[in-house]
Amino acid sequence: MPNASICRSVVGSLVCGAFAVTAWSTVAQAGTTPTPTATPTAAPPAPPGSVVGWGRNVEGGATPPDAVNGVSGTATTIAGGAGHSCAIQAGTGNAICWGNDVAGKATPPDAVNGVSGTAADIAAGFSHSCAIQAGTGNAVCWGVDSPHGQ
Repeated sequence: MPNASICRSVVGSLVCGAFAVTAWSTVAQAGTTPTPTATPTAAPPAPPGSVVGWGRNVEGGATPPDAVNGVSGTATTIAGGAGHSCAIQAGTGNAICWGNDVAGKATPPDAVNGVSGTAADIAAGFSHSCAIQAGTGNAVCWGVDSPHGQ
């Protein structure tokens, strides 16, 4: 099975993950406990907007940082890639990624990480990540820029 990233709605929560990596993340919604059936273990309860990760965590893609896991911040949008995940931090619009950082795919550039701009939407692929820059609508990508044009 390919390393394809998928997102789907489960019990009122957005769930993202990668088939081969089997690391899952979700943004908790008020009054729900995400319990996707396609994963080996269910996500624990979390405050609304918190990113919760579970499943295979070999590269850290299922361990969201405090900035989006409800400790010091929450998220509005998430994306699951191959061994890494990304989110947009609620209130700031900063793009935040974690997990496997091969070729910088989990290191958002200044244009979307809050230094010189923020993100309106975010996506994570096999070896790259992309965001739509808030205010400009420009696509900003980072990670591997292979001959296939990621």
